[in-house]
Amino acid sequence: MSKRKLKKPSPREGKIPKKALELRQSSYEEDGRPTFSFLHASDNDCLLCEWQKDELQQLVATFKKMEVLTWKEIWQHPGLDLHPVEPSKPLPPGVSPDVTVYSINVDEKKRIYGYRAGNVFRLLWFDRNHEVCPYHKVKRKRA
Repeated sequence: MSKRKLKKPSPREGKIPKKALELRQSSYEEDGRPTFSFLHASDNDCLLCEWQKDELQQLVATFKKMEVLTWKEIWQHPGLDLHPVEPSKPLPPGVSPDVTVYSINVDEKKRIYGYRAGNVFRLLWFDRNHEVCPYHKVKRKRA
């Protein structure tokens, strides 16, 4: 029985191409439908448990509206008015300061705030009284 020599791998074998490791914002995310995560929802400010029954019904209706739309359609939906904001409250623990926080209208007064991670909208605050972005009490002008 002869002993076989193992082939020594070339320097290129076994390496993952650098391009494969890059995180890309691709068009599929804009064509995808949102899912929602409550993992980073604040335990201190603008809590969901503060909302009344009719407000919760409006919130659920907003989630239902969003889940049948693509992100591209959500961006264009005038009633949802998705846009980036600078919150006046500190981000909840575990949330990177590098995220972009977005506001979404539940109705004329109530807002939900969170950030996107791909198709997931990670909820941070459920704001009934313009506490997260007080400057939104004044009608925001569109560009």
